[in-house]
Amino acid sequence: AEILAEDIVPIENIRALARGQGDRPPGHRDRGPSSGQGVCPPGQPLNDPVKLRIPQEVLDAHGETRKLLFHLTDMFSIYPGSRDVLVYLPGKKAMRCSAENRVTLTNELKEKLVRLLGAENVKG
Repeated sequence: AEILAEDIVPIENIRALARGQGDRPPGHRDRGPSSGQGVCPPGQPLNDPVKLRIPQEVLDAHGETRKLLFHLTDMFSIYPGSRDVLVYLPGKKAMRCSAENRVTLTNELKEKLVRLLGAENVKG
């Protein structure tokens, strides 16, 4: 399979394009071959999920699972992006967060997650 594209923009900017706000949405950066940037950072597969393992002691400290998950999704809302988030709760299968909770794993977000969960529990 092959995909050819003239322009790639974050999906969050599609509404701006549909409203006719110029040829390019605010904050648009050209990502063509001459810019030296790809859609994803080098070596990172498209939508490589961020994986979070929740230790039992962190779950216990938050009192209940729902409270911790709300805390995480609030954190994710500050760093919107295109990467899925997989959450591994103790003794359960992985849960994929909904599309509105996709993130951009910045250094700042990763540091916050490491402080909360521990470095060995944050992959991505």
